[in-house]
Amino acid sequence: MIRRTVVNGALLASSLPAVGRLRRALKDPRKAQEALLLRHLSANAPSSFAREHGLARVRTLREFQDAVPPRDFDAHLPWIRRAMAGERGVLTAEPVKLFEVTSGSSGAAKHIPYTASLQRQFRGAVGAWLGELALERPAVMAGPSYWSVTPLARAPSRTEGGVPVGFASDAEVLGGWVGRLMERRLAVPSAVALCGELESALYASARFLLQEPDLRFVSVWNPSFLTLLLSRITADAERLL
Repeated sequence: MIRRTVVNGALLASSLPAVGRLRRALKDPRKAQEALLLRHLSANAPSSFAREHGLARVRTLREFQDAVPPRDFDAHLPWIRRAMAGERGVLTAEPVKLFEVTSGSSGAAKHIPYTASLQRQFRGAVGAWLGELALERPAVMAGPSYWSVTPLARAPSRTEGGVPVGFASDAEVLGGWVGRLMERRLAVPSAVALCGELESALYASARFLLQEPDLRFVSVWNPSFLTLLLSRITADAERLL
């Protein structure tokens, strides 16, 4: 209990700066978003995408909207494929750390490039969310949690250019010491995701969850997966219990 309290306290402390930034930004969202846009444009000015769209000359949101019209994922595939082939400086000036695969309810899987900066921003966004939750509902954050962000039983792989595909665990999505702290709060160990087969991973996940009497928080980023997991618990109830 003492160790859990220390971990929860450390996670809350790490989230407070992100909560503060969010609250300040909410006082003038447009100003905050435009400032963030200009920082991104400046940092990525050397990239092929920025050069092809003349983004070095962009100084306002309207100019950016004129330079980069709305596109779907398929329209970005030429740049995505170059980055997957190992070419640097295509969509971002920063190297691509890995590609995460998303698969919605329809269509082919999409490879989303992750950089170290994007991971830090993602960690900040999750930190603001969890920090606000901890401040408003401290009991929710006082016990173990279950996260399902990355696909279960996914074999390690790389793109044709040698770039890793996928995070090794849900905790790794956050990365750094925050991810390591989060690992200590998980009701289902990250190692379950390394099971070679989906059926085995589902069974192990269900077993760990049913053995946790104090589960406080569930975050599943693919609703259909939660339905699948609950169905498996119902179907295997006798074995699991």
